[in-house]
Order: sequence, then C-alpha cells, then structure tokens
Amino acid sequence: MTFEIIFLISMAILAYTRFKDKEAVRVQLDSVAKFLAFMAMVTCIRIAVFDFTVGMGGTIPVLPPELLEMGMWRLLMVFWEDCFYVLPIYLVSRKEAGINVTLKYYGKVIKTIGKKNKFNIPWIGKKQITQLWKPITWAIALGLSVHFGMGHAYQGMSAVVITMLYPFFISYRYGRKVGFGTVMVCHILYDFITFYTIYFLPNLLP
Repeated sequence: MTFEIIFLISMAILAYTRFKDKEAVRVQLDSVAKFLAFMAMVTCIRIAVFDFTVGMGGTIPVLPPELLEMGMWRLLMVFWEDCFYVLPIYLVSRKEAGINVTLKYYGKVIKTIGKKNKFNIPWIGKKQITQLWKPITWAIALGLSVHFGMGHAYQGMSAVVITMLYPFFISYRYGRKVGFGTVMVCHILYDFITFYTIYFLPNLLP
C-alpha cells in the first residue's frame, strides 16, 4: 500500500477512536511540557556523546538520504504510526473490557432468573470470555509491533528490535495513562528534535 492509503486508513482509525472514546485521544499539555524538558536533557547528552565520539576518531552521524528526499515536513505526519499501529490495540482491549463488563452484568441477571425459577441455566462468565479474547488481543499487538519494527529495517537489525517495543510497551502503555493524543504530539516532537539535532550536528560540535 502507498503512504497516502495508509495515512487515510490511520485517520479513519483516529476518527473512529475519537467517536467511541473522546477522552482516549486527549492531549495533556503538562505531560508534553515534561517530555520537552526530558528531550532537552537527552539532546545535551547526545551532543556530548557525539562530540566525544568524533574526538576519538569517529564519524558524525548523517540522516538517511531517503528522509531528506521526501522532505522533513513529513515529520509532522508521523503521528499516523500511533494511529495505525497502536490505536487498534487499544480498541481491541477496550472491546475485551466491554465484553467482560457486559457478561458480568447479564451473568448476574441469568443467575437471578435461574434461582427464582429453580432452573440451572449455564452461562459464559468473565473468566471464560477473557481466556478466549486475550489471545486475540496479544496476537494483534504482536503482529502490529513486528510490522512496525520491520518498517525500520533500513536502520539496521538493532533498530528493528528496539522499534518493535514501541507500539505496545511505550505508545500503548503511556497512551492509556496520559491520552493517545499526548503520545502522538510527543512522537512528532521526538522525531523533530532527533532529526534536526543530527541535521545541525556539524554546526553544534566545536
């Protein structure tokens, strides 16, 4: 699929998520401010490490040619990755929680009817449905994480392994706490700061 098609699918997922749970895609400005402070510290450390590496005879890192060719403005659209690879995990887990709550309520109703009419009516409980649904949730999370990691194969195998952890262990977990909109904004800021640090690195080093 072309980038345009994937981007449109991502926007559709974002719109659907906002329609179903507006609070899930909130942006917490205080969390964004904390992230910027963290990135300021990380950037200073990065420059110091690069300076040390170059002083020891190493080379200055450069941006991939394909990134420069497609335009740095595309960094503004990087939030599509969170929409495409992370929001589906949230929607599936949200569905799982909804099924559990629904069955718990109707299970009580059926039990009450059974006791009242002296019938022994079997029903599927929360534990049973969770055992059925959790493998689906984990399979989707694993599949999306692997696909996301393979998209960074041009950066090397180490980048593939590291980026595979991003969808579930970083974006999903922090999105549940501070809102997926917050994670998307921080993702854009991270890429901007990282790439422009490398872009201007020759001018930053003494």
